[in-house]
Amino acid sequence: MPVAKDIPSAVRSLSSGSEVVAPLNMEATCERVGILVRQNAVVVFTISSCCMCHVVKQLLFGLGVGPTIIDQVIKLRY
Repeated sequence: MPVAKDIPSAVRSLSSGSEVVAPLNMEATCERVGILVRQNAVVVFTISSCCMCHVVKQLLFGLGVGPTIIDQVIKLRY
């Protein structure tokens, strides 16, 4: 299961073994997301602490789908 974590300023693709990193701007981000979608049949964008994201991943794995997971880790400030 390809998983990319900690993507505060970039979109990373680990499914092909290569990493694609771009600065955070709307055009570059849209282009990187487009590349991910074209290269992978199923891409799931998740937040690590989201229970529904976990449910979606488990559902897809249960159906035999091997999605590319883009996991955004949210750091909470107290």
